[in-house]
Amino acid sequence: MVSSIQVSQILGKLPKAVFDYVFVAPEILDEARTWLNANLRTILDATEAS
Repeated sequence: MVSSIQVSQILGKLPKAVFDYVFVAPEILDEARTWLNANLRTILDATEAS
C-alpha cells in the first residue's frame, strides 16, 4: 500500500480542512452575530496560520 499523499502531487499541497461548530442560545443570537461579524477575520486568519 502507498499513501495517496505520497503518490499525488496535488494532495500534499492542499491546505488542511478545518470545521468547527458554535452553538448559541436563541436569546443571545443577535449579540452572537454582532460578535462574529466583528471577529470573523481574526478567526479565519488564525485558522490559516496553523
